[in-house]
Amino acid sequence: MMISAAMFQFIVIAATFGLSVWLTRLIIALNISDIPNERSSHTKPTPKSGGLSIAPAFLSGLFVLYLLSDVTEPNAITFALYFVLMAMLIPVGLADDLLTLSPGAKLGAQCAFSLIFVVLVGHVDTIWLPGMGTINLGLLGYLGSILWIVFFMNAFNFMDGINGLASGGALIASLCLAIISLYSGTTIVFLVSITLTGATLGFFVFNFPSGQIFLGDTGSQFLAFVLATLAIVGSPDSFGAISVYVVPLLFFPFIFDVLLTLAYRARHKQDLSRAHRWHLYQILTEIGFSHVQVSGIYFVYFVVSAIGAALVQAAEPMGRIGVIFGLTLVFGLHAAFVYVRGARLGKLPHQNMAA
Repeated sequence: MMISAAMFQFIVIAATFGLSVWLTRLIIALNISDIPNERSSHTKPTPKSGGLSIAPAFLSGLFVLYLLSDVTEPNAITFALYFVLMAMLIPVGLADDLLTLSPGAKLGAQCAFSLIFVVLVGHVDTIWLPGMGTINLGLLGYLGSILWIVFFMNAFNFMDGINGLASGGALIASLCLAIISLYSGTTIVFLVSITLTGATLGFFVFNFPSGQIFLGDTGSQFLAFVLATLAIVGSPDSFGAISVYVVPLLFFPFIFDVLLTLAYRARHKQDLSRAHRWHLYQILTEIGFSHVQVSGIYFVYFVVSAIGAALVQAAEPMGRIGVIFGLTLVFGLHAAFVYVRGARLGKLPHQNMAA
């Protein structure tokens, strides 16, 4: 009996999930511990480097799917470059987990990987802006693509602070991106995102709600790079038909939180390079919400953002403005609740500083 393409893909994804589960158990046993610091939301050493389970499982599954699927774009050489670049992130992230790289070294590595990607794999050439239409970016397309990847890698890392928040967000976003790419006919993004879903799920069941293991930089940097680059890989300028706004909107809960927190800290004259606990999700834990509750709230927001991303993908350019405005309003109300409740309870970071 012949196995259909869909059944074959399901088998590979199931195997990817199984491999991720097995590797996660192994990493927990190895016990590369995350020692709590001033930014941490946990209070006891916990195994980290969960990326050592996600990344190998993902790369194994993706390699099989690409070889045995009818993929014409990107070609084999470009895919191989992309694949190797993703694989090379593993030792860099592991080095940070084991040796704690300086912020400068970490930023340098992020810039180097981003530069190599935009030169050898893909970048955004055009973008639509309200009131300006479609703009040809030229060399700015390379710079903008690099800045996007570096920004997202840091934003994702900033949000990896409580059980399940980052891995759960990546899980929801990658699954939704797989659905969007399937309907848009962007095969490479479908294969990458559905494989990433299986690999992330195998880790997630240990990360949430029990927090038996954390992503570590091995995991957060790997996931962030793959997801950030999918915004470019799937764009009409590269190998697909997915709006460049889709991936940023899928992660709107993270991006909004990070940008607002940067503005909040700048207003209170904080050193933006120092570790802190000023994010909205961190304030929520300070005012009495458990890690499970906070992650659950953000999971709901991720679903809302996924609906918005799907609408943006289907909408005409002008229709996208309303969706983006609506999402901004939702998260603006969320932020208002956090700050007002935190102020009443005296739990805002700047209040604690004054005390």
